[in-house]
Parts: sequence; C-alpha cells; structure tokens
Amino acid sequence: MNRIGLQRGLSLIELMVAIVLASLLLLGVLQVFDGNQRTHRLQQGFSQIQESGRIATDMLMKELRNVAFTGCVLEPQRLSNSAAAIFDSNFVSGVDQVDGSQPQIDNKSVEPGTDILTVRGAVDACGGTGRIVANVDASTVQIAGSCPLEVDDVAMVANCDYGDISTVAAASATQVRLSDSLQADYGPEARLYRPYVRRYFISRDADNELGLYMQEDGDDAMELVPGIEDLQVQYGRDSGGVDGIVDIWDGPPANDNESSAVAAIRVQLVAASTERNGADRFSYTRLGEDSEHDATDDGRLRKQYVSMTKVRNRGTR
Repeated sequence: MNRIGLQRGLSLIELMVAIVLASLLLLGVLQVFDGNQRTHRLQQGFSQIQESGRIATDMLMKELRNVAFTGCVLEPQRLSNSAAAIFDSNFVSGVDQVDGSQPQIDNKSVEPGTDILTVRGAVDACGGTGRIVANVDASTVQIAGSCPLEVDDVAMVANCDYGDISTVAAASATQVRLSDSLQADYGPEARLYRPYVRRYFISRDADNELGLYMQEDGDDAMELVPGIEDLQVQYGRDSGGVDGIVDIWDGPPANDNESSAVAAIRVQLVAASTERNGADRFSYTRLGEDSEHDATDDGRLRKQYVSMTKVRNRGTR
C-alpha cells in the first residue's frame, strides 16, 4: 500500500480550534503578566510614598525639636539680642493656607492651600572643629580651630549664664569681633553658635511636580523631598504659660506672646507616588478642618502622615 498517498494535513476546523486554544492560553499568560506588572507598580508606589513621608516627617520633627535653641542659657532675660531685625524672638511662626497673595520665596511660588512653617534656632558655628579660648576685648573673642563665620553673619556667644547675639563685624582665623559689646567675659566654657531662620513650604519643580522645599537665611531654596503635596501645621499653645500643657490648638502665632506660649507642634503631610497607578481619588481631612479635602484625581497613590512633637527649648526663649 502506498502510505504517502494516505497522509493527510489538518483540516480547517482543526486549525481554527488550535488557534482558539492557543489564543486563550496566550491571553491567560498576558493577564498574569499584566497583573504582576500592576502589583509591581503598586508596590513601588507604596514604597515611594512611605519613604518620602517618613523622610519628610523625620526631618521636620528633628527641626521642630531644635527650635528656639540658644545654647544652655536658661533665663531669656540673660540673652542679649542686638540682631532682632534678623533673628527675632518669634522662634516659630508661619502662614496658614497660602492663598496666592503671599510673596514668592526665592522665586518659588508656594502651592495655594498649603502652609508655610518658619523656625528659628542655632547650630555650632564651628561645626565641632573650633572653640572659644577667651575674650580679647569687650566685643571680640579668641578662637582655636576653625569657625567659618563671615562679616555680617549673625553669631551668638553663650555659656550657661549669659548669651549675646550680634552680627559679625570682622572675622579671622583666630578672632571673631561682633558689632556690639558682650555682656560677659567668655572663656573655654562658652560656645560660638550661628543662629538661623528656615522656611519650609510646598512648591513645584521645573516639571511642575510638587515637593517639600526649605529656604535658609536668604540662601537659595532647595527641594528636600519630592512628592510631598501638602503641608499643614497646627500650633499647640499653653495659654497659662506655666505647666507646658497644651490648652489650645490653633493656627500660626499672631505675635511674640503667642509664639512664646507654643508648647507643641502638629504637622500633617501628604505624599504622592511619581507614577500613575490607577488609584482612586484620595480624600483626607486637613488639620483644624471638619470637611474632607480632595486631592487631584490623577491615579497616583497617596498617603497622609500626622506627627506631633513637644517644643523642648521653651525655657530658653
């Protein structure tokens, strides 16, 4: 028998059935692949907003714990401030829900509806590499090591008994002369500090993306944490001014008296993912409000963070 003549190919129906089965199998594989991709994007988005929120929260809490630091001078009346026009006693202040009428901060527009937080404190002017040796005269201290201060910088000399804040009139590798006379003789027990004023706010970058920014002492504003879309601040005041217990949660202090009564600060942040993950619209309640606020409906993942810290240096104002 001629076996070659008995060989037959696939019929049209068999071929169509094979194509349908292969298509169904391929569709299932594609669905599994797409599901894995979506899960990966969601995990990345969650990781990003958790990291951004944690970094921004830790940064602000550390900053707020250091506000009003003036060395170990415990009695405010023993701190002489001759640079009040630059470094005033209003150690914490801000603007509540910017409406667009506020001036720009270093040519950066603050996002409408967000808050501005302004804090004042001091850091070691020598960065741990220098120290005060003694008074040279009524307005000059001798230093050992490196203290990179420049003319017109604001400086503070303080020990645990007295402190003086003034602008720098002259500075060299071994001496720093202030513009005003010192009220005490400072020796090795004293420290040389650099007071600062920092402003935290929400603005947009060149790609129109929101982030948390900081501007210090007239320097250029810098983006600290991208993806932070909202900053809300509440100030807890001790109205009695004695026990340090918060009696009132309110907006920014209206004057020096209210600022000096701030015992705790509460901060709310909203972090958003970079990629659009098909997430539902995110709604949240801002500090001090009763109604919900809707974030932009753009499919991004969002999460809010609320933290509170006690102002530790209230007694040194």
